[in-house]
Formats: sequence, C-alpha cells, structure tokens
Amino acid sequence: MKKVIAIIILFFVGAMAVKCSKPRLTKEQQNNITTQIARNYDVKEIEFLYFGHDWVVGFYSVKIKINGDENKIHVMRYHDPKEFDDDTLDIGLSPIDSYKDIERKERITGEIDLSTIKIKYLE
Repeated sequence: MKKVIAIIILFFVGAMAVKCSKPRLTKEQQNNITTQIARNYDVKEIEFLYFGHDWVVGFYSVKIKINGDENKIHVMRYHDPKEFDDDTLDIGLSPIDSYKDIERKERITGEIDLSTIKIKYLE
C-alpha cells in the first residue's frame, strides 16, 4: 500500500513539475518581437495569442495578431526562445500578400517608440 501511495505522489509531483516548466515569453522578449515587426510594418496594435513548445519537432511557436485584424494572424517558429532576447532579430510576416497593406517602404533602423503601439502581452 505504501508503494502505491508513493507512486501516486511521485506522479503528481512529476505532473506539477511539467506544468511549472511550461515555456514562457518574457515581457522584454515580447517587446523585442514588437520592435522588430514595427521596423518593417505599420503596427498600431499587436496581441500575443500563444507561446509554446512543440516537443515533437522541437520548435517554439509565437502566435500574434496585428492591428486587431483576424486576417493578420501570424505564427513564428524558432528553435530557441533566447533568439527573442535579441532586439535586432529581423522578422518578416507571411504570407506576404496578407501584410502588403501595412508593409513599410523602407525598414526603420532607428529607435521604435513602443508607447505608440498597443501591446497585449501574454500572461
């Protein structure tokens, strides 16, 4: 009986550890993503919808919605979430035709004022 209880306890501890180790995207990383998208596109609002890890293929995915437009939902896939620590990451959105109307003629290389962009962060 003690073995059964020990196994049940270990199962719950393991399940809690897996849940607590869920990948997270920091506010700074979300700001970096927003900055890089705003360099190439006229962004008024960005909503972070999802961040997770696909254990089968090994990719981390970030799902965003731009300017509140259901037709402008984009999923980015990267091997390492530390890539989002870099605010010089060049991000392009696809399919290209869906974003032509907000694409900048020239990429902004200077500072991006994030206070002009409404950002809905992941919790």
